[in-house]
Amino acid sequence: MVTIASPIYLYRLFPWEGAHILLPFVGILRHICPVIRTSSSSQEASEIAPFGGYEGFYALNPLYSLIKGLREIKKGLHRITAPILIIHSPQDRSVPVSNAWGIAKGVNSKRRTIELLQIKERITTGHILTTHRETSPWVKRYIVKFCREILGH
Repeated sequence: MVTIASPIYLYRLFPWEGAHILLPFVGILRHICPVIRTSSSSQEASEIAPFGGYEGFYALNPLYSLIKGLREIKKGLHRITAPILIIHSPQDRSVPVSNAWGIAKGVNSKRRTIELLQIKERITTGHILTTHRETSPWVKRYIVKFCREILGH
């Protein structure tokens, strides 16, 4: 199993950890304003870490559903026994890096590997590791190496 910048939570209250102070209020806010506009990423950020998903807004109903679903995932981590590679960046401003430690602690895998990828630039959120120019080659290398070790090649 491989996780890449994966969350088991998006925010923590004590001590505060999260991408936005409004995250704990998404359940209420979604009834008042279902979409919150955000700034789109700059051209420079798009060149550093191309992303094919949505930009410029948060749809609060799906975000609330994700937050609720993550609670169930966290509760079920103990059921995972397969070898696991956890890839994250300490500079990830969308999903706190402590999620990596939470996943490693929560699973029952005999083999748990964490790879932390440092990101020097400060323009992007540091979350899209698969396409980020600083981390993309490392993500590929770590996955190939992990799979080869697991398969005995």
